[in-house]
Amino acid sequence: VYKRQNIYSMTIHEYVFAGHYYWIGISDVIVEDQWIYSSTQHSLLFENWRHGDPDGESDENCALRDGYSQGLWRDYNCHIGERFICEMAME
Repeated sequence: VYKRQNIYSMTIHEYVFAGHYYWIGISDVIVEDQWIYSSTQHSLLFENWRHGDPDGESDENCALRDGYSQGLWRDYNCHIGERFICEMAME
């Protein structure tokens, strides 16, 4: 099962995410350096920042998934148009 999940995860990265940036609904817009989920305003339960990020620049208040660095996160200007990942409640 693990190998199958790992292959699936790698395939998703290679064919969907690789080479693209995606907004992931995380920001520190309200309080600098306090990264929260935009949907709930709760603190992060998981972080996956690339080395050197978040770098604390005041105009980079949103997190995106970096498809050029195996999906690690980076902070970026919120006003830049990029793809996005939607969150949906499971019923």
